[in-house]
Amino acid sequence: MNNLFEEWKACGRADKEKDDELWAQFKEIRDQFFANKKEYFENLRASFAENKTAKEALIEKAKEANTLTSFKEINNIMNDLFEQWKKTGSAGRENDDELWNAFNGERRAFFKNRNEYYEKMRETFAERTAAKKEIIAQAKMCLARSEFTDDEINTVKSLRGKWKEVGNAGKENEEELWKEFNDILNRYFENLRYYRD
Repeated sequence: MNNLFEEWKACGRADKEKDDELWAQFKEIRDQFFANKKEYFENLRASFAENKTAKEALIEKAKEANTLTSFKEINNIMNDLFEQWKKTGSAGRENDDELWNAFNGERRAFFKNRNEYYEKMRETFAERTAAKKEIIAQAKMCLARSEFTDDEINTVKSLRGKWKEVGNAGKENEEELWKEFNDILNRYFENLRYYRD
């Protein structure tokens, strides 16, 4: 439109009446264009403001989610918030990066906390697995000795209490460890019954 205006000025003049008529038409088109442009940018600014408010609300929801204790629940909320974020338009070039950094910072905090938690759980499960293997080794020794004194019987019985104290070794190991341990104890007590008969 600016180039056309420059071309208009460079064209020179027609007769006064024709010139005024053409100028009125050209000016009307230009005025409409600038009115449309003004309306467009006003709408765009309003849209940016709405999107900024919406994204700030999503950031607050992400912060609230990070105060929860269930990683599964937080994960579901974060995924939902991220989908909403992607559907929310721009908040304007001057706001977009700052808003994204705040929102993504909450997401990263969640992922970091979750990863640290599961890493700690893996370490805990590894420690518990080792402790339960040690209890199994003690049970095997008792079975191999097959001594049925009161002290030995109490020792074998106490292994169950130790087992419970150790806690869960994780679903990858717990069932297999328990089966091995329980089988050993069952054999010991079967042997005890034969011994007493």
